[in-house]
Amino acid sequence: MRSRCTLPVSSLFLLVLIALIAAGCALVGGGSRTGTLSLYLTDAPVDDLKEVNVTITKVQVHRDGRWEVVREYPEGLTVNLLDLRFQDLLLGKATLPAGAYTQIRLYVDDSTVERSNVVDHSGAVWPLDVPSGPQSGLKIHHNFVVPHGGAVHLLLDVNVRKFVVKSGASGYYRMNPTAIRVVDKTAAGAVTGRVLDAETGEPIRHTDVVVTLWRDDDRNGRPDTLEPVAETLALREDVIGEDGTFRPAGSFQLNGVPERKGGSYLLQVTAEGYAPWERTGIVVSRGTIVEIDGEPSTSAVDPILLQPAP
Repeated sequence: MRSRCTLPVSSLFLLVLIALIAAGCALVGGGSRTGTLSLYLTDAPVDDLKEVNVTITKVQVHRDGRWEVVREYPEGLTVNLLDLRFQDLLLGKATLPAGAYTQIRLYVDDSTVERSNVVDHSGAVWPLDVPSGPQSGLKIHHNFVVPHGGAVHLLLDVNVRKFVVKSGASGYYRMNPTAIRVVDKTAAGAVTGRVLDAETGEPIRHTDVVVTLWRDDDRNGRPDTLEPVAETLALREDVIGEDGTFRPAGSFQLNGVPERKGGSYLLQVTAEGYAPWERTGIVVSRGTIVEIDGEPSTSAVDPILLQPAP
């Protein structure tokens, strides 16, 4: 007679329970341990240039001695950075191993003047040199964490005034990667407004109008740090954005302004030949756009009026 081996009911129940627990862990992500990273690009304008064009071929991030690819552009993605002064561009989105990351790399093709260049207001096109851009990438050092089962959204804020540097009298321009600020997009807002000449009521077109945002938690009108949080220029001319939005001359927008619980900002507006303008106590919340009112005593939102210097 052939004998049969049977498990006690209690043992069989235990095996089934273990299998169900293991399956449940796999369903909630216990096996893959990944998260999602989204990278966006935005820019602060520069008035002495008409276009700053870069051709991006690959985006990578670094962790544990290896590089992870966020997005590749085999034909190249050509972007005019000056089109991004009031908006941002999704560079790439990827599911990556969860954990700590230390660096972002943008591979930029500057092999020909057609691929990456600078155009001045005369229409002249100048080469744009990207140090190690095509070989090892434009390196941006920034520590961030891709959470297990979660997502992180980072905004690369390019200050073109410091990002593009002219190389002497050669006519060539070079990139400065330290002029890229990395911000948690989900924990940031924006500050916008418009600046006009107080005497004429017209936009200031003959000189740069510099708009700078500083931390000022005690609201005493003095910056708390040596470096500003963000900086931009007011537009000298009317602009119609890629999305069709009309922006009149004098408009500005500071993107990627971090929300600071219990903290506030100081806004400074300066221009050669004008008295400085300041406003403290500015509070920015995530996902919101704060519109600066130049004259809070009225019911309308008024532009900032710069008074000519005595």
